[in-house]
Amino acid sequence: MGSISIEDQISEGIDVLSGQTPFTIHNLPYGVISTSSDSTRRCATVFQDTAVDLSALYDRGLFRNIPGLDKNVFAHVSITKLL
Repeated sequence: MGSISIEDQISEGIDVLSGQTPFTIHNLPYGVISTSSDSTRRCATVFQDTAVDLSALYDRGLFRNIPGLDKNVFAHVSITKLL
């Protein structure tokens, strides 16, 4: 099995939203999403016009170097675990 680049990992964990939003690096909202292709509720954020599925990024190993983040806290139906 070949390795997956960070760019591919990120692109697999995002959905592009339609329209413009005020969500910049200084204003990141967090919430819970589900999609038509995956009805499982999980935590996400939005950056610019992109919904970022944090659980998908965790599953792809993007957060593996963060100490203490050994469980996927993003795979919950509530953002309470993040607060």
